[in-house]
Amino acid sequence: HTWLRHDTEFADLFEVYVDLPTEIGADPKVSYPRAEIAVDHALEVIEQHRNDKLFLYIHLMEPHHPRFPEAEALELMPEGVDIEQAASGLFPGGFPRDRGRLLDPNERAYIDALYDGAVLQADKALDRLFTGLGEDLDDALVIVTSDHGENQLEVPGRWGHSGPWYDLVGRVPLILTAPGHIEPGRVSSLTEGIDLAPTVTRILGVPQPEEAVWDGQDLLAMKAGDFEPRSHAVMLGGIRTDAWKVLFEQPPEEIFPLDDLSTVRGVLYDLAADPLESVDVRFRHPEVFVELAQTWRDRLDRPFRRYSIGGVAKPPPGPFAIGARLLEVEDEEAIRTVDFAQWTEPGWQRSWRLHDTVVVAGRGTVPVSGWLPIPNGRYSLIAKVWGRGSLHVADLSLEIDEKRWNSRRPGINIPLGDVTVTDERLLISLAAERPGFALAHIGFVPAGTEDDPERREQLRALGYI
Repeated sequence: HTWLRHDTEFADLFEVYVDLPTEIGADPKVSYPRAEIAVDHALEVIEQHRNDKLFLYIHLMEPHHPRFPEAEALELMPEGVDIEQAASGLFPGGFPRDRGRLLDPNERAYIDALYDGAVLQADKALDRLFTGLGEDLDDALVIVTSDHGENQLEVPGRWGHSGPWYDLVGRVPLILTAPGHIEPGRVSSLTEGIDLAPTVTRILGVPQPEEAVWDGQDLLAMKAGDFEPRSHAVMLGGIRTDAWKVLFEQPPEEIFPLDDLSTVRGVLYDLAADPLESVDVRFRHPEVFVELAQTWRDRLDRPFRRYSIGGVAKPPPGPFAIGARLLEVEDEEAIRTVDFAQWTEPGWQRSWRLHDTVVVAGRGTVPVSGWLPIPNGRYSLIAKVWGRGSLHVADLSLEIDEKRWNSRRPGINIPLGDVTVTDERLLISLAAERPGFALAHIGFVPAGTEDDPERREQLRALGYI
């Protein structure tokens, strides 16, 4: 998967990381290595570590587009489907030519078979993997899950897995097996991805600090009846119960401060009457919308605060950091404020999305200067940057030539040196040699705060302590 390449933070978590698309190339027909290739490499790793404790992660791409009428899809194709007629409405790879209309029964059967066939390809590959484990399977914890489902024009206009978190995208399988640790059974109540960590650590016997509290729930304890199943599941974009689904139409950072949740932009679906989530009933049941919005906010308040502080792009090392999105400039038009920064767009952009805290150069930029609010004093600085350009901080200069900015790349931390801040402003200039040059954070280590109560109070007032 392109999100899981060598230059991602995810890859850095592993001692050995095999990036198959880069190292062996992709099948040109589908643009990714086939599942059998991934399993072949996994079995080689398993064989090399038969006598070791091993954590093995395998990412299979088969259910993704493109999809073709290969053997598995034809195996699952209902009798009587007119393949030629159904395929005429699709681009090669199974993409619909017109995403705004309902499919007829023949087209529906064909598209479903393409998807089911791709899932079957992954299933057959996993069967080879488990067979290759042999007796070691009896001493293994196996987890099979997915990061998303798929819209396939069940509702006109909805295709793929981006956009709102409809059930067809948000409901995914989670299958765990560990002989001697898990009795066969099923948890039919609502669960969340964050339940995986407490469940797995219990199965593996990993001790937890007494003061540690999981955001998720141990599914084995839930299955055993040790506590009540949760009444709802939440995501940043909404909340679901057995009966209702709320999807918000504005970012969470705008919702949290509101006094009146009835003003939140969003929709409400009655899942029993409308399982495809196509009819908004918010104004028939306004009290349900507000109650669920309140439950969502109560549930996510603390986790969201932690998330907004840390973000997906971790700040530079050191005790303090300030995001580049807080860069102040004399000319307010020099940097546009956007939800998601895109280096393909013109000019400098400042992103206010909490997982995307950057100032990034688009096309046709000129150098820009500004300042970050930092109390006076002496600091050692570290910058998190991407791309190609120059960064000037106070009297320090740095030329940067790295991969251009991408919301999935972590950037690099570069020590800048020591500076003295005056007028409570850290002066910064950015000049891009090409689009995609970006600054994420400035990390700083203040000297002598233990002996300087006034400076310590200034840092506290700015939110740094």
